[in-house]
Amino acid sequence: MCEPSQSGAQPHVLLLATQPWPVGARLGLAMRSVGFRVSIWSPRRNTFLRTRAVHQHHPYRISDPVGSLEAALLAACPDLIVAGDDE
Repeated sequence: MCEPSQSGAQPHVLLLATQPWPVGARLGLAMRSVGFRVSIWSPRRNTFLRTRAVHQHHPYRISDPVGSLEAALLAACPDLIVAGDDE
């Protein structure tokens, strides 16, 4: 179970990116630059993982996408969830 963030704590966002598109990396970098702690749920080849801005990586498993998403949500306990692949 997730605990609510403490007052004044850095907000934590979980970025969902099932594709290796650079838009996910740009979004993560932008969110980091305005003060978010950014974790990502993505395949291992996502471009954002090459940056130093990622707080934690939660692997997207194509064989079990729902299970891997559930595990990421429980582990990250984010304040905000952002889908990075939406058009």
